[in-house]
Amino acid sequence: MKPPSINAYSDKVLDQAIERFIIDGKKIKKIHSFEHFMYEFEKDSKQFILRITHESHCSADNVKGEVEWIRYLASGGILVAEPCPSPSGEVVEILDSHDG
Repeated sequence: MKPPSINAYSDKVLDQAIERFIIDGKKIKKIHSFEHFMYEFEKDSKQFILRITHESHCSADNVKGEVEWIRYLASGGILVAEPCPSPSGEVVEILDSHDG
C-alpha cells in the first residue's frame, strides 16, 4: 500500500507550488518521490530544490521547525543549503491537495 502522501498527491499540487515560487515549469525535474516529493530547478542562474510534503507525513509546523534548525546551523557556521522563501516571504507554503 502506498503512503497517504502518495495517494493524496496530484499534478495540481505541483502546479500550485510552481505558481507560488514562480518557477518555470519547463525547467523543473522530479528527483525523488516517496514520503517527500523532491524537484530540482534553476532560477536566476542558481540551482534549487523544491520539497513537497503531505501533512499526513509532516505538519507545516514540523517543517517550519526543520527550517529553524537549518538556519540555526547556518548561523553557527555550518555549511548547509539554506531554505529560500517564496516571493510572499514564506518558507512553508500550504497547498491544496485533492483530499483537502
